[in-house]
Amino acid sequence: MSQFNRVYLKASAGLLVIAALLHLAAIALGANAYAFLGAPAGLIALIGTGSPRPAASCVVIAGALILGAAFGFSGAGMGPRLPFLRTVLGLFATILVARGILLPAAAAWQPQVLGGICGRCQSLNGFVLLTSASCLFVGIAYALAALRSGANGSSRPAPLRG
Repeated sequence: MSQFNRVYLKASAGLLVIAALLHLAAIALGANAYAFLGAPAGLIALIGTGSPRPAASCVVIAGALILGAAFGFSGAGMGPRLPFLRTVLGLFATILVARGILLPAAAAWQPQVLGGICGRCQSLNGFVLLTSASCLFVGIAYALAALRSGANGSSRPAPLRG
């Protein structure tokens, strides 16, 4: 894998870490932070009731993002080789690329569908475009890494080293 591709994968994994930290920070910062991150109105309303659901949602999302980052860093040759590297990178790539393509399409053509999922996605706006572009950026890096990790012909993916 080229140096550029390793840097691209590391940057993508770093973006997932930043996103995870933002989700964890929202728990401490409150309703405005949840709204900033695009939480639906129903979830934001639960914050005032003392419900654990908003915090649990952020923790679950942050956990998934950290998991994805760990596999990205592993694929870039940083740290130990994680099991099922190619499969997990491919799974994250599929989810992120689909999110990056489908959310703007839904926001443009069927915005009412997004109301219960995303509080800032009722139109094709800057939030939708920025988050979708970020998902595509990371998803493409992960897809390239997944394809590269199986290029050696073995069933056991190798880390993406030069």
